[in-house]
Amino acid sequence: MVRSYIRRYIKGLYFELGDWLENSRLRCSNLLLFSTIYSEDYMTQFLDELLVALYKVVIDKSNKLIGDNIKTTLRLIGRYCKPSAYQELIISAMRNEVAAFYTYT
Repeated sequence: MVRSYIRRYIKGLYFELGDWLENSRLRCSNLLLFSTIYSEDYMTQFLDELLVALYKVVIDKSNKLIGDNIKTTLRLIGRYCKPSAYQELIISAMRNEVAAFYTYT
């Protein structure tokens, strides 16, 4: 059931992860974690923007619970999605070629 609805709210989660209210960011990270659990390999469709949003959260270390949720989400994405689906995105991030994406809000 989550697979059929995730397309409707995934872009909103990207913006909520950068919200200034810590409580909203925590709830958003929980929703993202559980959405990843329930939709598994379906998340491959959203990896380009999702990874950029998660990079921003990993850089901001203000809340340990949010960071733990994001780390678990990334681990699950790595488990459910084929490496060929995200390896170019990770390599370009390591080369700092996606830095332009960090500025969108």
